[in-house]
Amino acid sequence: MKRKIIELEEGWSYIVTKLNEIIEAEPEPKCNSVQYSDIYKTIYNMCTQKPPHDYSQQIYDGYFQVIVDYTKQTVYKEMQSKAKDAVLAYIRRGREGEEIDYEVLKNVLNFYVEYGMGTMEKYEEDIESFIIQDTTSYYSCKALSWIQEDSCPQYMLKAEECLNREDRVTHCLHSSTVPKLVKIVRNELLVVVAKQLIENEHSGCLALLRDAKKDDLSRMFRLFRLIPQALESIVDLSKKHVTAEASFLIKQAEDAATNQEQEVRLQVLIRIVIKLHNKYMECFQNRFQFHKALQEVFEIFCNKKVAGSSSNAELLATFCDNLLKKGGSEKMSDEAIEAKLENIVKFLVYISDKDLFSEFYRKKQARRLLFDRSANDEHERSVLTKLKEQFGGQFTSKMEGMVTDMTMARESQNNFKEYIATNMTANTGIDFTVTVLTTGFWPSYKTCDLKLPSEMAKCVEVFKAFYETKTKHRRLQWIYSLGTCHIIGKFDQKPIELIVSTYQAAVLLLFNNTERLSYNEMLEQLNLSHEDLVRLLHSLSCAKYKILIKEPMSKSISRTDVFEYNSMFTDRMRRIKIPLASMDERKKVVEDVDKDRRYAIDASLVRIMKSRKVLGHQQLVSECVEHLSRMFKPDIKMIKKRIEDLISRDYLERDYENPSILNTEMPSNTEGSWHDMLPQPGICHVYHEMQSEAKEAVLKLIHGGREGEQIDYELLKNVLDVYVEIGMGNMEKYEEDFEVFMLQDTTSYYSHKASSWIQDDSCPEYMLKAEKCLKKERERATHYLHSSTETKLVKIVQNELLVVFAKELLENEHSGFLALLRDNKMDDLSRIYRLYHSIPQGLELVADLFNKHVTAEGTILIKQAEDAATTQSANTCGVEEQLLRLQVLIGIVLELRDKYMVYVTECFQNRFLFHKALQVAFEIFCNKKVAGSSSNAELLATFCDNLLKKGGSDNLSDEAIEAWLENVVEFLVYISDKDLFAEFYRKKQARRLLFDRCSNEGHERSILTKLKEQFGREFTFKMEGMVTDMTLARESQNSFEEYLATNMTANPGIDLTVTVLTTRLLHSLSCAKYKILIKEPMSSSISKTDVFELNSKFTDRMPRIKIPLPPMDERKKVVEDVDRDRRYAIDASLVRIMKSRKVLGHQQLVSECVEHNSRMFKPDINMIKKRIEDLISRDYLERDSENPNILKYLA
Repeated sequence: MKRKIIELEEGWSYIVTKLNEIIEAEPEPKCNSVQYSDIYKTIYNMCTQKPPHDYSQQIYDGYFQVIVDYTKQTVYKEMQSKAKDAVLAYIRRGREGEEIDYEVLKNVLNFYVEYGMGTMEKYEEDIESFIIQDTTSYYSCKALSWIQEDSCPQYMLKAEECLNREDRVTHCLHSSTVPKLVKIVRNELLVVVAKQLIENEHSGCLALLRDAKKDDLSRMFRLFRLIPQALESIVDLSKKHVTAEASFLIKQAEDAATNQEQEVRLQVLIRIVIKLHNKYMECFQNRFQFHKALQEVFEIFCNKKVAGSSSNAELLATFCDNLLKKGGSEKMSDEAIEAKLENIVKFLVYISDKDLFSEFYRKKQARRLLFDRSANDEHERSVLTKLKEQFGGQFTSKMEGMVTDMTMARESQNNFKEYIATNMTANTGIDFTVTVLTTGFWPSYKTCDLKLPSEMAKCVEVFKAFYETKTKHRRLQWIYSLGTCHIIGKFDQKPIELIVSTYQAAVLLLFNNTERLSYNEMLEQLNLSHEDLVRLLHSLSCAKYKILIKEPMSKSISRTDVFEYNSMFTDRMRRIKIPLASMDERKKVVEDVDKDRRYAIDASLVRIMKSRKVLGHQQLVSECVEHLSRMFKPDIKMIKKRIEDLISRDYLERDYENPSILNTEMPSNTEGSWHDMLPQPGICHVYHEMQSEAKEAVLKLIHGGREGEQIDYELLKNVLDVYVEIGMGNMEKYEEDFEVFMLQDTTSYYSHKASSWIQDDSCPEYMLKAEKCLKKERERATHYLHSSTETKLVKIVQNELLVVFAKELLENEHSGFLALLRDNKMDDLSRIYRLYHSIPQGLELVADLFNKHVTAEGTILIKQAEDAATTQSANTCGVEEQLLRLQVLIGIVLELRDKYMVYVTECFQNRFLFHKALQVAFEIFCNKKVAGSSSNAELLATFCDNLLKKGGSDNLSDEAIEAWLENVVEFLVYISDKDLFAEFYRKKQARRLLFDRCSNEGHERSILTKLKEQFGREFTFKMEGMVTDMTLARESQNSFEEYLATNMTANPGIDLTVTVLTTRLLHSLSCAKYKILIKEPMSSSISKTDVFELNSKFTDRMPRIKIPLPPMDERKKVVEDVDRDRRYAIDASLVRIMKSRKVLGHQQLVSECVEHNSRMFKPDINMIKKRIEDLISRDYLERDSENPNILKYLA
């Protein structure tokens, strides 16, 4: 018989009428079984009718809309006021320290947001405004009470506790409320009482500083750091206190060290400054404002000059020299020296005249290096590294150049010795050492055209001949003032070895050919100045060692004196050193620094005006001071003087109408000092004539430098600066006439080198050379190229050496990346990372190879382990065999993870790319499903169950179980279907809890804690709820037993257990092994027409039997539940994304949804697309009318 069609209007009218009656609780009596069956039948028929009469979706949507409308129009109006009061009371209870369920609070507040259907109006008006009012009132009252009763530390402790508690509340609120609420709490607890609290005489900031209450000071900083006025007050008080404390400590130290040397006082000052710096910056988390305050205080003390003593900049350089030279720190360990050097660099930050320190340090460093007085090369390099980190590469470039020069000079000397050994005609019979230096790095030394004695002249000629075999592009300039000679004096009593300077040796060697020489004869033969010769002769005839006899005998040298060799001279020592009278180097250093400062001020003024074009005189002075104060404190008068000088040289001019305004509009026939000599056409003519030759010469020099020749960086820099200056403010000339050719030459040079090395060298050897080249090129750019060139230069070198041959290099079968991993070559792997990490996409190939290696090794290990496990488990059943394999897999994956995480952290600097490569590799192993076996997610849940249930882990200690649980959680990270694991785990956990099968509650809670830490509270929310439920259930059972014990009338005298059963119960009692009931008719299935009676004749040989229920296929149910939850999760994710983005492309929405859900499971793309279509059909989303690939959110 054909079923009657129920139309939508007819059926819906009937259903909705009943629904409204049920909601309003109108029917009396309530809906009976016949009515209920009738409604159910109507709905069923309307949902199963053939199209177009299938109204299932319309009924679903209609029911939903009825509930929504009723909630809005009736329920919300009725409950809103009560809910608001309950929420406020609940929050206040939490503030008072009661334990509250923040999840419940969050759900209630989320209702207000959802009720707004995309707008925040209802939430803000109906709940947020009241929460903010209540919060203001609550904390205003608290602050008023605490400020009267508590000390500053006690108040801050309470305030911090309140803020932390509010942090928990804010997790429940909508994100838009959080800043408002936090601002209110901070205002009431901190801003309003800040001044009163911080300036409290007995327990405020000064008292805490005085008593060194570090914890309280740190807390004060944490609380007030976001309140500008309060922080400023703390800074001012700290500055005041540090000034007083430093003054007291320094006065105390000076009183104790009245008679001590300047250097000792300096060490005391360093100790005090570093101690105070560390003490206070620890409390204030290195905040800039406190750095600045301390800097202002310490600069006063550190730059205070004691009458009659050297400046602290000079003393600091001398202190460094004493630490670094031989014999200066023999009793100190390397660690102690390093600590002192560290403190010196920290102290130098507060020295105004850093350029003065730099020059003194460089002078002393030069003497240590040239005269082999350095105690330790590592310490020399260490202090330069520290200075460079603190003050930049420009500060140390010359110092580093000197160290590099000495290394090159030693190599050159070794080559010279080999040259002498292979050229016997070049051997002069004199042990001759030459140190070749780069002029630009070293301090300037006095030079003169000394006429060397023939013995020395021959040595010089030999070295010149050797040097010309190495390079013809450099000119040697001899500095004899730094030389040392060992000569044998043949005296009547005994020969004595004399250690003298080159100048002294030249004087003494004159007496090899004659007995007597007059002053004027020596002056002519040596070609020395009068001052120099007087100093030399005084040291040889008037000092301690009288090697020469002077006539007439006196303590001064005159032009009429005559000198002869003192053959009668003797000394008890076989070797003596004859010193020269020392010159006042300090005066020269100060003069050099003053000259450099003038240049620096000029450069700064020109640079500022070049960028600003027009500027007031006073503002220019201020900006110049600020610009230079990092290196020295410029004198205002000197700046003004330099401005006038620049005006006179036509760099600047005064404005005609307002003379206090300066501009850079210069006449067309001038540009800078070197341009003053020629008119503009002349400059252009000279430039065009010379630039081609200059370019070739510069490229030749750079090429020579790359090949290991020593070149004068200062000379190159000066030449290249001409290209920049000729551009008159732009870089066009520099780029077109030099840079483009230099970059082409660089490309050609390194292309050739790379082609050669890739054939000859292994990967590590190649990388070592490439790293060295890149370092040299960066140094080259720092020393003489314009700063704009460095990036281009490095990019070309990286491309030619690393990018072009990346695949061939890294995939080298015998020495490439995989071989280095195999052989555990940590240094080489670190070098590969350093070289490729700054190249765009440079690390992708490295990460792919890393993934490939881990995957290959893991595959081999797992295969070996599975083969062994197959043999081992020959006598085990299927599930046990699967669990055994899972244990092996966990062990291998975590062992591999630990092994390769060492590489990720130590070689690859924790780069995300390599973490991801490991994750991808392990996810392949951990999610691979063996045919016929359960998924690893299910097996992992079963493995946990075996560990946690009674009898499952009797042979394991608590520590061993904890270790396995830790491993399970770490392994779960790599499982894609974490939601599937969670559902299986929960099912098995439920059985353990309900049937009292847990072996240890501590382990149950432990694994939940580990899972919660790794995957978040949402992952373990229901599992924790089950554990809590069982605790409450036991309490309830105890209460029930007490109730029965105290109410005898309530005790039925029966031990009663109630179980709610399904139809499976009747099947187990009448159709299974134990037939307790007799069923009519007799059959193996149960129907609604069956009749049952008790089987009084039933018997069994056992006095107690357990009647099991027929097993259900739980796995199928779990999978169905998870699939359903995934659909809900995908729906929620799609709506959440579209709610925030409003408009989005279909493909991008799918991608974002995959990313959003991949932390818990790997979403199926087809399912996502299907859910999108479903949301479109339900009017959550719609397609754009012009472009169907664009989706829009419908609020």
